Amino acid sequence: MTARPPSAEDDFVARLIRPLAGEGAFDLKDDAARLVPPPDHELVLTADAIVLGIHAFAEDPPDLVARKALRVNHGLMVPSVFHRQRRLVGNGDG
Repeated sequence: MTARPPSAEDDFVARLIRPLAGEGAFDLKDDAARLVPPPDHELVLTADAIVLGIHAFAEDPPDLVARKALRVNHGLMVPSVFHRQRRLVGNGDG
């Protein structure tokens, strides 16, 4: 299999998002993360796409991108908390 050339999204992730990723993010090389809640805690998980050129721009500073990412997912997360549901919402690309 031939590797594809890096895209604008790859560059965006490498420059702005990967430095914010913590332990358990697998260096953002896979669509997975390891989450281990503390004892007696619950998790509410949600995921949605942050689209370069729509939700964020290449020149946006990392802290602004992070705030935008929280805003995109907030609308999905709050109803889950109130209804005590646990769900993972994909962005439709696989």
